[in-house]
Amino acid sequence: MAQGSFTLTAKIGATVAPQLGDSLDLVRLLLGPATGFKFTHVDSGAGMRIGYDVALHEEGYRLQIGTGGVDISASTVAGVHYALQTVRQLLPAEIYSRGLVERDWVLPALLIEDQPRFGWRGLHMDVGRHFMPVEFIKKYIDLLAMNVCISVGHAHPEVVHMGHIYEVLIPQLGVTPVQLRDDVMAIDPPMGGRDPHSKFYRKIEALG
Repeated sequence: MAQGSFTLTAKIGATVAPQLGDSLDLVRLLLGPATGFKFTHVDSGAGMRIGYDVALHEEGYRLQIGTGGVDISASTVAGVHYALQTVRQLLPAEIYSRGLVERDWVLPALLIEDQPRFGWRGLHMDVGRHFMPVEFIKKYIDLLAMNVCISVGHAHPEVVHMGHIYEVLIPQLGVTPVQLRDDVMAIDPPMGGRDPHSKFYRKIEALG
């Protein structure tokens, strides 16, 4: 069992392997808002080190935390993403705040090596039959992204596919865009157009 802890501070720097170049953006996105830390790229003396290991599963990672800092190893940016979600779970709950929180950010010393057992791990939302407002969908996507076990969001609008909404909100999902009418994203009235609850989404709502 590892002993000790490591505290994130405003002075923390980061190094990233060239093969995982976009990972620093993820660090700043997931850990920056609540802590206020910049996670500046440094050439040496980094408190967070993101390394490339081709032997790891494409969604797997190795996370080692000690008194000297945080080491993440992965073979893809997706693996780094899941490692960072684990880091968030190890930090105080305020790390999920979208605004600055003044407090200590302490991580316990540990070693985790993890990879998914199944490639398709998701949740389903059928807005074609039970309409949900845009803010709910955005929160739903945030919660999916926070869960290290989830890799897929599956939605059922009635006529126009939700794939483009996912692509607009979180481009890193890599969803293939679909053609849409200019003003409407989803959804045509289900069940022959006689459902009194039928509504639609507009692009401006998803982008807002």
